[in-house]
Amino acid sequence: MKDFFEHYAELSMIGNADRLAQCYADQFMVGEKETAVFRNDEKFIEWLNGVFAANKKAGMQSLRVKDIVAVQWNESFVNARVTWSAKFLSVEEEMSFVIHYVVNVSEDHFKIVLYISEQDEEQVKRGKGLI
Repeated sequence: MKDFFEHYAELSMIGNADRLAQCYADQFMVGEKETAVFRNDEKFIEWLNGVFAANKKAGMQSLRVKDIVAVQWNESFVNARVTWSAKFLSVEEEMSFVIHYVVNVSEDHFKIVLYISEQDEEQVKRGKGLI
C-alpha cells in the first residue's frame, strides 16, 4: 500500500493526469461534505489538471506520505488511512491532512474506489492563505 500511495504522490507532483487517473477505478466515490460518484473519464482528467494548476499556483513544493494504516478487509479490498504532508512556498510548516481510501487490489492493479477526506481541504488551504 505504501508504494502505491508514494507513487500516487509522485504522479501528483509531476502533474501526470493520465497516469494518476489509472490509480482510480472506472467509477469511484468521493466524500468530504457530501458524497458523489465520479467516472474516470476525460472530465476527470481535466479536473485533475485543474487541481495540478491550482497546486502549482499555490506554490506546492512537495507531497509525501507521512503515515499510512492499512486494513485488509478481504482478498479484494483494503481500507487505507493516509496522512499526507504537503509543503507550500508561502507556508512555513508542512500542512498535514488525512484521507481514507478503499482500494480494490488484485495481482495486477490497485484501484481507488472510495476516498473520504477528514478535513475540508479547501477550508484548510484558505486558512493558510493558499487560495
